Amino acid sequence: IALTATIGLDICAATKPQPLAVSLYFHLHANSLLLASAAGDARFSVPYVDFLAGIIELARPGAAFVSGRAFAQAVSRVALSQGRDAVEELRVVVNARKALGCARAQDGIEWEVTTRGEEQEAGYAARGLALGIKIGMSAAERAVKQLVIVAISFKEEPNVTDTEPYAPIVDSVAQVCRGATLTSTGRVADKAACLCRRWRRRRSAR
Repeated sequence: IALTATIGLDICAATKPQPLAVSLYFHLHANSLLLASAAGDARFSVPYVDFLAGIIELARPGAAFVSGRAFAQAVSRVALSQGRDAVEELRVVVNARKALGCARAQDGIEWEVTTRGEEQEAGYAARGLALGIKIGMSAAERAVKQLVIVAISFKEEPNVTDTEPYAPIVDSVAQVCRGATLTSTGRVADKAACLCRRWRRRRSAR
């Protein structure tokens, strides 16, 4: 779903609407799938027509969210307001190409919220980070920086309610990696992951 909404700071550190791509992934209970296919009855499936207007309404002029995560949570609530009994798990992904941090992340910033019953898990990713890093086994290889494309993603512990500003974390990791001299792309990944795990509340960093 292509939308324009205010989700915190944009690439220029301004609070204004920015283009978003919203994806919803529904995993239905096995019984719901069987009933929907056998009976041909939409009541056992996901009534997407009913909640689509509600999701578009979230992006109405004047509406604002503190972050992409808060917007993804709001989308989840709207999507699960209809046909919740049929849904085992819902994953909402919000991709922003003009969000704070996108100056580094060429493929955008993503917020992900997964809901399973009463449990909700959040994630954040910066994709397509273009970093100049001295990398190689020999001194000749390490004489000139090479362009390395990196993606960094975080998964939080379930049901964490407060948010953490991820853009400074990604900037810090990018700075350290740019100043490092490493032997291989595998060492770049190890270095970035090790730095990411220093922050609290991370169940995993990749």
